[in-house]
Amino acid sequence: MLAMQDALDEKKFNLVLTLLGKTADDRIVRQKNAKQQNLMHILSQNANGGQFHILKRIYDALKKRGVNCLERDILGSNALHYAIGSNCFDLCQILVSEGIGINDINNDGHSPLSLYMKG
Repeated sequence: MLAMQDALDEKKFNLVLTLLGKTADDRIVRQKNAKQQNLMHILSQNANGGQFHILKRIYDALKKRGVNCLERDILGSNALHYAIGSNCFDLCQILVSEGIGINDINNDGHSPLSLYMKG
């Protein structure tokens, strides 16, 4: 999980696809970091500037491997909170279609919608 997180943090999206292809154990892909963030959170945080077709392939691979976009981290934020912050509105559209509410409130009292309005 750490190698994939590092690759996402560095926006090396093709490397993430390679690592996902070489990691046979789904439990590794579903691991969380110290902030209780899964790879869907990390993808959403770093999606800005990525080519959407590659981001979508990563998203689909994570979903297929059991990474849940609805999960919240220790701040109470889900993947949509982070996708809004990274201005990746194509990814936001996918996350909303998965059932994440635009009015889901995190621990700081912010919803994805309020974060969008705040800019």
